[in-house]
Amino acid sequence: MDFFANERDSVDHASMGISRVSICCCALVLASCATTGPAPPTLAPGLAGSAACQPGAIRVSTLEGISETHGALSTWVGALPQGESDRVLLSADQIAALNQRNRGDAWGAQDVLANEVVEPNRVERELRERFAWLEERLQTGKYVEGKEGTLRGALKLLESSTAVVEARVVAREVDLRCVPSKEGFYTPPVDRDFDRNQCSRLHMGEVVRVLRVSADGAWRYVHAGHSVGWLYGEVLTPPLLVEDAQAFRAPPKSLVAIEDGARLPSGQRLRMGTALPLSGETPDGFTVIVPTLRGLVSSPLARSPSLHVGAMPFTRENIWRLSLKTLGDPYGWGERGGARDCSRLLLDLFRVFGLDLGRHSLAQARSGNRTVELKGMEPEAKLTALREAGRDNVVLLYMSGHIMLYLGELDGAPYAISAISEFVSPCAGEGDQVSRLDKVVVSGLEIGKGTARTSYLERLSRLAVFGR
Repeated sequence: MDFFANERDSVDHASMGISRVSICCCALVLASCATTGPAPPTLAPGLAGSAACQPGAIRVSTLEGISETHGALSTWVGALPQGESDRVLLSADQIAALNQRNRGDAWGAQDVLANEVVEPNRVERELRERFAWLEERLQTGKYVEGKEGTLRGALKLLESSTAVVEARVVAREVDLRCVPSKEGFYTPPVDRDFDRNQCSRLHMGEVVRVLRVSADGAWRYVHAGHSVGWLYGEVLTPPLLVEDAQAFRAPPKSLVAIEDGARLPSGQRLRMGTALPLSGETPDGFTVIVPTLRGLVSSPLARSPSLHVGAMPFTRENIWRLSLKTLGDPYGWGERGGARDCSRLLLDLFRVFGLDLGRHSLAQARSGNRTVELKGMEPEAKLTALREAGRDNVVLLYMSGHIMLYLGELDGAPYAISAISEFVSPCAGEGDQVSRLDKVVVSGLEIGKGTARTSYLERLSRLAVFGR
């Protein structure tokens, strides 16, 4: 997901004059991986020249040329030398050090319990910059309001809100809105699936800092580490002491959801990457500390293959196994409806291993132990760099507005997994066909060759390397 740049709406970050503190909020213009409009990603080489273009987008369920083999863990593990797939690439101490370093990136995941997050001038500046930026987009016609007066009404709500400083925990999964309104902002032509006011979604168990409360108490402005925005309704625990919030976030032992699926007795589903304090364990299950509207309470939780005690070891086999389990999961811009976009998929995946990523795909692209810049390289040189980086490491592939997890090569061709909304492919004769996919898929990097947008490989601009 991209907040200020995506395939439909490219923006030069530097030219916007956005301050470091406001950028760390992330989340104004959501989401890459959507890729609708003038620059969608291109994914289906087998469609090239197959038919004349049809008006508008067509619905497809698969990518041509992708088979079950591409989605099998054994395919990618088997391509590595013996013993390499389960080699730990980063220790717990190395992950902690990487998390600390990445907090220095304005777009990276921030420590919501740190004092700098609640500094009044910083909060005020972030809020004002967000509203000013959105107002400029509306005035120039780059955005339109779903309902007239949305931004004006949100600004009035902000101006009557009260500054607070509270540590709380998300008790119910909830949308994170860029400004306090249920109404949306859209890029013309309007597509309701891509609401620019949908900054993200917060999962049960995320620690937040509440910084503003609306006059009627219905809206709260929060910093969630990876994003900032407004929550509607009663969805948080009562205020906690910072020490209690820290103890919840970093307990002696935790139980981690390694995929979506496990449910609490209350019926709430644990999302991939959610970690809860573990206070007891029996042959039949666990006792965990759960955030509720009443506060933090103990709850039983049945054993499940989707649960792991503590962070998982950071190995390629573990990362590939969990990512491939998401194949076919629905795509959602800004987690619309609880579905994931490209950067949220990676954020949740890396949380399983204790790694904190930012919500913005560009931040994720510079969050590794090192980065490899690809801009200006010829495709063959990019492929050589990718092979070198992927030989011993986990690698994220970044292009403007989209980020993917590299899987490896099959029959000499590179492949990656990501959450994608739309793609284009060349038509017979002239033009490119837009196709709507809306799911997590494995895709090749030569797709799109021959379209106006060129191939993924040609468009790659950076690698984020986790490991050596």
